[in-house]
Amino acid sequence: MSIRTIIIDDDAIWRDLTTEFVKMNTLLDLVGTFDSAIAAYPFLMKEKVDLVLLDVEMPQLDGLKFAKSLTHPPLIVFITSHAESAVEGFEVAATDFLVKPFTFERFFKMTERVRQTLAANTESLSPPQYESINDNYFFIRSNNSFVKINTNEVLFIKAMENFIQIVTPQQKYTALIPLSTAEEQLPSDKFMRVHRSYIVNAQNISVMNKDHIIMDEFNIPISEQYRENILKTIIESNLLKK
Repeated sequence: MSIRTIIIDDDAIWRDLTTEFVKMNTLLDLVGTFDSAIAAYPFLMKEKVDLVLLDVEMPQLDGLKFAKSLTHPPLIVFITSHAESAVEGFEVAATDFLVKPFTFERFFKMTERVRQTLAANTESLSPPQYESINDNYFFIRSNNSFVKINTNEVLFIKAMENFIQIVTPQQKYTALIPLSTAEEQLPSDKFMRVHRSYIVNAQNISVMNKDHIIMDEFNIPISEQYRENILKTIIESNLLKK
């Protein structure tokens, strides 16, 4: 298990120390460090994050208020100089609470608690969000029901915080899973990653230019890292030539 982790702390000394502790723990994968909650927010909206190590006392927007503002937050471990903040921290379902100064032994215990929580959350999602995957349809979990979606009708799938949005010409659906998980389970001969936030249904592409794919009335951005594969897989194999 690799736990994608970010650190948010306005104190450079503690930010550096926490970074060293993260790097010493092979379970944690540090994907970002930020000196404020405001700076971290755009990253959280675009990238998959499993764990936030979040300082409580910060200017502009403190850690507790920031955590409460997130609709679908990752696991949160608060870091603070004041033990009395722990009570309010646990009110926002914090996984753990580290009081400065903390040792690596205490940090390691926190990591093990995070690992156990993530493992329990994974088990609680069984059966998986996509109950049946084949060439014609798949299911997503919606509240307490399963909704069937015809594969051919899907235009694209977009990452939205910690969930995905599945877009068809008629409707938009949401599923509480990462985009990477959807990519792994959907038929690879139909669905392609074209951007870190988008998967498209190749058969529904109308127009492709250097930077965008046009599908229905939607413009889907193309990342440089995926462009060559799209050209080879979709365009060149189906291109009328002289």
